[in-house]
Amino acid sequence: TADEPLPLCLARRTAGLCNLGNTCFMNSSLQCVANVPAIRDYFLFGDSAQLFLQPCVGSSQPEVGDGALARSFADLLQTLWDDRTRRFAPLGFKRTVGLLTDRFGEDEQHDSMEFLEYLLDGLREDVNRLIGSTHKSEERPLRATQPIEDPDGAVSTVMHRDLGQESSKIDELLVGFSKTSLACPDPQCGRRWAVVDPVLSVKLPGMDPRRSRELSFTMIVVPCASNQRIAVHQHRVKVDKCGSVSKLIETSAAKVGLPVDRCLLAEMIDGRVRFFVDADTVSTLNAKVPLLLFELDDPNAVAVFHEAAEHERTSGTVSEDSQEKRVCPDDGKAYTFQELTTSFQGQYSEEDLRAYWRDAMAPLAVALPEGARCAAVVHCRRESRAGHSREL
Repeated sequence: TADEPLPLCLARRTAGLCNLGNTCFMNSSLQCVANVPAIRDYFLFGDSAQLFLQPCVGSSQPEVGDGALARSFADLLQTLWDDRTRRFAPLGFKRTVGLLTDRFGEDEQHDSMEFLEYLLDGLREDVNRLIGSTHKSEERPLRATQPIEDPDGAVSTVMHRDLGQESSKIDELLVGFSKTSLACPDPQCGRRWAVVDPVLSVKLPGMDPRRSRELSFTMIVVPCASNQRIAVHQHRVKVDKCGSVSKLIETSAAKVGLPVDRCLLAEMIDGRVRFFVDADTVSTLNAKVPLLLFELDDPNAVAVFHEAAEHERTSGTVSEDSQEKRVCPDDGKAYTFQELTTSFQGQYSEEDLRAYWRDAMAPLAVALPEGARCAAVVHCRRESRAGHSREL
């Protein structure tokens, strides 16, 4: 009543819990549950509070369901919410948990969610046992029911019936139901079944699922020489990890106002430039290094690089067909790749010759047919005197 003083003067906030080795998982879970007002008030000030505050008989070796966990938790709540307590070590509660189960022993780190589920399920059993429910939890464990026919939402009736058979405050506050429906694909049948799972917790992703499906890239935009409106610019863009390179180019170009049909995407790693075609997926890109978005003067020039990139991807080599000739810097002679491998076979491996052809040998200059056009991207970098970084 209003004339009776409260047995406990609540503090403005809970006290701190000292870490007992690796009990961060336990302390964080206890603080979460202790700060639920309905649970706190039920264990400390409810009609059955005295049952939880009584010492447990034979507590030297408690068993699940005899009330030891609920009593130890109520005692912990008293100390946590006492305005005279600033911090304390939950030695008694940890000892009780250690006697009830060996899942969280040996001073090792454990999963907070796993402990929280154990705590709530244990409190539920203890409360049902101490208070006395109309249908004991030992007889009706918290598990999925058998599939039942659900023609017109009959499952909701079962949910309310099952919940009504429990008098536990934990059930009233925290038990929910997950419904899985099954339907016969035969249109002439039309029968439906459902399975109802009572649950004490629901695991949610730690981040927005949409963000987990996205990749973030650092883009360095290099406009063409004739573009006096835009300078070299760096920004970050996010695209769906299943998206295409064309979507990445479109998103990045729109940020700075470049025409998409004149943009070419490239990647530079260890001084080597790799170009990408529109059909490539962004999952093939390296999100850890900046990507280069070049603007070319002529949209037709983009097609030249796309053809080269497509050839490299399908052949698995870099211009190693039988027609192209490259100049060897050592002897000054021009070789096709086949001629190179024939001349130096036995001296070097094919992998070394392939790398030499690709990285050290320059293409042999040939005369272009009349009216032909070529495209080139020149990417220059200089060392920064201020440090080891590079400037574009």
